Amino acid sequence: MFASLQFRVEATLPAYSIPTFHIDPTLRKTLSAEEFNALHDSLSGALSRGPQGFPISGIALTVLDLSRDSDTTAGAIRACVCTFIDSLFRTDHRTKSIMSILLEPTMRVEIESPSQFIGDILSDLSGHRRGHIHDVSSRGSWTSIAATVPLHPLLGYASVLRSMTQGEGSFSMEYLEHQPVDDSTAQSMLAETS
Repeated sequence: MFASLQFRVEATLPAYSIPTFHIDPTLRKTLSAEEFNALHDSLSGALSRGPQGFPISGIALTVLDLSRDSDTTAGAIRACVCTFIDSLFRTDHRTKSIMSILLEPTMRVEIESPSQFIGDILSDLSGHRRGHIHDVSSRGSWTSIAATVPLHPLLGYASVLRSMTQGEGSFSMEYLEHQPVDDSTAQSMLAETS
């Protein structure tokens, strides 16, 4: 039993775009329905899971060739695809030909609070929640903060903000974009999923 695939891999923009894959029409003509379904389904699954359990984004794959013998099963084709996807994103310090970056959703955050609590809020945002402050503006005894903050550290933030502001602070957030995660945060996130 034998299966070997030949792919072309290209980067797409933006980096967090949904991955695409294409099976060369010449190859498609040589595949049985079972082989085609195994190849198609395993590519779809492998790209949605990725080697660390997170979806892969920012690439386009073209399957150029599938070598197999008469004993090759659909399971062998699936295993071949999964092995390829895993090896594609495994770190190789010698070649560095493909760089794998963990991305996380980043939110645009607006916070309203009585001015007396702003120091604690700013400290919490930049120190504990990996936030980036873009603007702080005052209107009378109230202050507004505009920041970008990763989504994960914002889980449960409404309770924290109420506690810091004696129940008077409020915030809103909306999705901005996906951003790369720094190495130490990525390691701790991957450790949580293991």
